Amino acid sequence: MSSAAPTKRDQAPNTLPHGKGLLNWLSPLVSSTVGMKIIVALTGIGLIGFVIGHMIGHLKMFAGQEAYNNYAKFLKDLGPLLWIARGGLLAIFVIHILLTLRLRARAKAARPVNYLYVQTVQASPASRFMMYAGLAILAFVIFHIAHFTLGYLVGAQALDRSTGKYVLANYLDLRDAAGRHDVYSAMISGLSNPILAIIYLAAMGMLFMHLTHGSFSLFQTLGLNTPRTDRFLKIAARLLAIVVTLGYSLVVIAVWSGWLKPAATFLAVSND
Repeated sequence: MSSAAPTKRDQAPNTLPHGKGLLNWLSPLVSSTVGMKIIVALTGIGLIGFVIGHMIGHLKMFAGQEAYNNYAKFLKDLGPLLWIARGGLLAIFVIHILLTLRLRARAKAARPVNYLYVQTVQASPASRFMMYAGLAILAFVIFHIAHFTLGYLVGAQALDRSTGKYVLANYLDLRDAAGRHDVYSAMISGLSNPILAIIYLAAMGMLFMHLTHGSFSLFQTLGLNTPRTDRFLKIAARLLAIVVTLGYSLVVIAVWSGWLKPAATFLAVSND
């Protein structure tokens, strides 16, 4: 019985010797227009899932300070899992943006001027400004992280229990009566600022525009739309955009209307 090792010729064409097969499979996927569109659609689904989940978390503001801070503490207590999720989300976000920019550059280079003009005239406002809305959302995400996650912008008035006086504190130094990070009060304080509130509402307008066209486009890319389902999917995309936009905007409106009220917040002590 022969024990000779199989030659290259004997190997199945779809095997992955030394990872070369995998690279050969991925290369056309990330370089072809169709492949990039599929990846953009799939990463878009991931981002839509995050946006919906994040919105549901924000709506816990209406349950009050304790409920919202408990939710924030639950996320923080996930520890490494939270950072893995953040890393995965960042990777999805970057891939989505880079491939979208690459697709736009490729399409622009391939289109004659007259064709581009006709398409622009026929396009809806949502599709025409899709790219700009996406870049505006990217700028807002950076701003949002700097504002609430890193606490680089304005602070909030908090009671310093050692002196009995109120001081301007960084959002990261706010604590509720139970000693938890007071994310609720940070949200109330931040959205009470008219300039910041306008920025947030404007960003929600960009999100609405991006979701309206983007969510329908991913149905097209994945081949889920047919003449019979086209109208339904357009309505579904519009409803998704409306629900998400209202869900986020409602918190801002509730702060300004007095529906969501400030709660007692304290300055963190050194051992917090």
